[in-house]
Amino acid sequence: MKEKTQTRAELIKTTKSVRGIIRSLKKAELWLFIAAIAAFLASSFFVVKYFVGGDLTPSLWTGEQWANAGLGLGLTAVITAAQALLYASGYKGIAAIIATIVVVFFGLFSEISQSMEREDATVKHRSENSKVFQAALAGVSQLSAPQAIASPYAASLAEAEARLSDCKAKMAEGVYKNCDKSQGRVDSLRAQNQAAMAASTQAASSALPAAIAQAKALEYDEDKHYAMIRFIKEVIGVTGIWASFLFSLIIIGTFEYAFHFVGAYVADHRQALLELGHDPDEAKDKLAQINFGLLPSFKAPLFVSRDTESVSQDTSETQKSANEPVLAVSSSVPPAVLIAVNNELRAHRINRIQKGKGTEKSPGQLFNFLRETFGGSNGDAEKLTQAVIDALAVEKIIIPNAQKQGRANAPDYVINYKHNLFLLNADGTPRQDIPQLHAVS
Repeated sequence: MKEKTQTRAELIKTTKSVRGIIRSLKKAELWLFIAAIAAFLASSFFVVKYFVGGDLTPSLWTGEQWANAGLGLGLTAVITAAQALLYASGYKGIAAIIATIVVVFFGLFSEISQSMEREDATVKHRSENSKVFQAALAGVSQLSAPQAIASPYAASLAEAEARLSDCKAKMAEGVYKNCDKSQGRVDSLRAQNQAAMAASTQAASSALPAAIAQAKALEYDEDKHYAMIRFIKEVIGVTGIWASFLFSLIIIGTFEYAFHFVGAYVADHRQALLELGHDPDEAKDKLAQINFGLLPSFKAPLFVSRDTESVSQDTSETQKSANEPVLAVSSSVPPAVLIAVNNELRAHRINRIQKGKGTEKSPGQLFNFLRETFGGSNGDAEKLTQAVIDALAVEKIIIPNAQKQGRANAPDYVINYKHNLFLLNADGTPRQDIPQLHAVS
């Protein structure tokens, strides 16, 4: 026959004491709150930036931008709260699955978007502050300024024109018949000078766009991504934007899983406390609402009175009939206290019964459990411990330890594991999950 799989709440009940469950629940609720705050902040940065538009400098915002920012924060807060409450609710079924998909999608989308925006801003900052980019900007500025273009033929042309002028003066005096040779040289140098000037102008005009294109490329340098993003880009062979997305998905996906796990952890521990008969919303588990000052006169109507021997015999017969396991009987201990103690005994989380706080080497497990679970001072806990011990002893769930004989570290009472409390289930059927136990010292 296939064994029934334990639920997480059932596993918690069998592996932790009530006070251990309460401690774990409080810690998990704190971490759930921290996770919700982190999720809210991560999502709100992107949502507010989208709603506000423009620069994220609050001092420069208009009234409309402030209103949009408030709207974005409100939407994010509601969705994040719904996400945390859904995770901690323990809800099952199609509706819960759909709701989980919706809130997880919002969380992943907004948080991954914010992560990618942050990485994009980091790359831009690193690129714009690099020395190579600064040099490229300086080159663009230099090429954009008007500059005089120097020709290599300027000196030769000036000398040739001076000779031509001298030749023409002598030709007017009748010394030279013509100046064709000087004129030819001047014309040749002028042609070469014009060609050189045109080439220099063309080179300057083409250098400026090239410098601008280089500066624009360096303004967002893909090599300025984080090393892990560059690694993903190199190994998988994708673009920088895809590598950034995968990097963000790994981080945010892990966080969302942890967020869900903490929420489910809270839900399971709350369910375990409810199944054990405790209210998880009470900080100190005060189901019994104990008034320690009135403890001796408190009545427990859920338990059979032990006023007469005949009633005791009747109860004994009831126990033997195995209709249900008989628990500790008391006229002074609140029922919820006895239920909690019996659960601890059945789970073997209390296996030594000492009066009061016990000793350093043999601490009072019952005393510690009652003090931590139901509160009160040490004196209140000692009074309640004694009342519970009396109730357990009357029912013979515990019996005086005959072997104590002055041994300080020996328990005052031994647990009678032959009692039906340990042998029967709540419906009176024999328990199949325990070995044959006997009273031990």
